[in-house]
Amino acid sequence: MLFFADVNEFEEELHNEIEKIIIMENLPEKWTYPAIQPKLMEEVGRRLWNRNL
Repeated sequence: MLFFADVNEFEEELHNEIEKIIIMENLPEKWTYPAIQPKLMEEVGRRLWNRNL
């Protein structure tokens, strides 16, 4: 299952299993699940591209 969110703000304190939040200009080189996450990002790009046409 793939979810997409347009995040406008974060809470000051992190909750649950989140260790830290890093905002980056580019995608990371090392993925937690390298066989899956790049494919999910491709799908997000495809859906956003189709939505803007």
